[in-house]
Amino acid sequence: GIVKVFNTKTWQKIISLKAARQLSGHVYEVKVSQKGKRIAACNSDGEVRVWEIGTWLLAKALKAHEEEVNSLEFVQNEEFIFSGSSDGLVRGWDSVYFHKAYEFNGADGWVLKLKNISKYIFAGTNTGEIYIWDIITGKQKKRLKEHNGWINFLEIGIQKGLIYSTTEDGEIVLWKISNLKPEWKGNIAEEPVESITSTPDNSLIIFSTGDTLHLFDTEKKQKLTSFNARSRITSIAYAPHSMYFATGDEAGDIKLWRFKEK
Repeated sequence: GIVKVFNTKTWQKIISLKAARQLSGHVYEVKVSQKGKRIAACNSDGEVRVWEIGTWLLAKALKAHEEEVNSLEFVQNEEFIFSGSSDGLVRGWDSVYFHKAYEFNGADGWVLKLKNISKYIFAGTNTGEIYIWDIITGKQKKRLKEHNGWINFLEIGIQKGLIYSTTEDGEIVLWKISNLKPEWKGNIAEEPVESITSTPDNSLIIFSTGDTLHLFDTEKKQKLTSFNARSRITSIAYAPHSMYFATGDEAGDIKLWRFKEK
């Protein structure tokens, strides 16, 4: 139930933030806003908590849903915060007064992942479907169905014009943004994929199965390499504008990994 903030130059802990009402509560996702002014976390209590970066004051402990909040997303340059829950709802909150501005329903299952592009919000669910809503009109634009497993990764690659989605059973689908149709579908792993991220240019996908890390080339559509991380990986995050990515593991460690220069 705790979010810890570290300085990436000195690696000293800056602060610990209470991100759940109870210490037994789980934090499911942490996001930093586009302008770098706020940090938000969602939890198993149905809350979204928002802090001001620098002062670390709690701006709001928002009771967003009755059930656990699995994902959140800052939208329209921090103007709104969207939350996706196991209750099947996606809600949007203004980031000044934290009033509910949007509510999208119709998702068949738990909302696990949220992504925003332009005026659209994308939601991946545990039924393998991706729902797309128009934020301006409030209407559902499209429902994409190619997966059968739980969607545990959803990324939008503007440069390549692709949407990347994967499931916990190792399946990946690359969708064309222009027509929202699959361009390629395949399996990246034979074991359950537990955590996953991509490089900023979406040329590589980094994912874990147990204590093993894998690199997948999205252009060649093939796995490049695998290596042992010595402990079960629970989360992966890429460091923007660098050659590094970080992993969090079952032992409570954060490890920083560097790509070798060519």
